[in-house]
Amino acid sequence: MHSSLYGNPRPNKVSPSAATRYEPMEEEIHRENEAMLQALGSSVAHMKTIAGHLNREAEEQNELLKSLDRAFQTARGGVHSAVSSVKSVMARYGWRYTAAFGCLGFFLLYFIYAILLRRA
Repeated sequence: MHSSLYGNPRPNKVSPSAATRYEPMEEEIHRENEAMLQALGSSVAHMKTIAGHLNREAEEQNELLKSLDRAFQTARGGVHSAVSSVKSVMARYGWRYTAAFGCLGFFLLYFIYAILLRRA
């Protein structure tokens, strides 16, 4: 190519016959450019829909995390109240009675579970 971009200070004059000779090639290049622009546009539209899906997925995940946090806080409060009640029982009766009642409760729950498991 001869243009000022490639170091030629003055562009060459194109004869009218040369212009008509390059018209089909220019039209082909124009069609290829239009096809590439169309493909690029469809790719951008596809990426936009994917981004929308990702946004909705992130919002759903945030809602799940919020509900998990609420459940965790509720469980934490329950554990805290259970620990405080065990501490008050231990303070009132001592650790031996508390351990005995704990073992008794464990075995009672175990036997109830075993009986229910046999019936099922």
